[in-house]
Amino acid sequence: MDIDEYVPLTIQWPRYATLQQVPTCLMLVAGGSLVEVKFDAEDGEIVEVILVDVRGVEQIDSPVLGPAVIEEGIPMIGIVHSVEGEAAGGVQIHENGLDVRFMEGEIARSVGTGGVVLGFSTQGELLGVRVKLGPSDVFQLHEVLH
Repeated sequence: MDIDEYVPLTIQWPRYATLQQVPTCLMLVAGGSLVEVKFDAEDGEIVEVILVDVRGVEQIDSPVLGPAVIEEGIPMIGIVHSVEGEAAGGVQIHENGLDVRFMEGEIARSVGTGGVVLGFSTQGELLGVRVKLGPSDVFQLHEVLH
């Protein structure tokens, strides 16, 4: 994970370094913010999530709440060209992390590893990403986003 003043947050899984070809990129809108999700073109495994441009960050004074059940691992995704659902709230920074929502809807399945959890609808749509961070990372992210 990397926090930077130019690209606020980059989360990269170790598999990224071993890809045989350029990853496929999917740009998603979270409120007014842009998030890039990169995945292996061969099997769809997510290899990187980048918070590219952040607008309208909401400050929340409570912690990021994790789901009761998390499937351990890194999910595989595919691109669906006609995405139904309403655009959602965007980016929230909590006292212990970050919550990024792409679409409204109930998260039915949570898959994650290392403090990063991706939430999916019952139809398999990627609804959001939750990232748990330590105090120094939250402080640094606050500095970058404000």
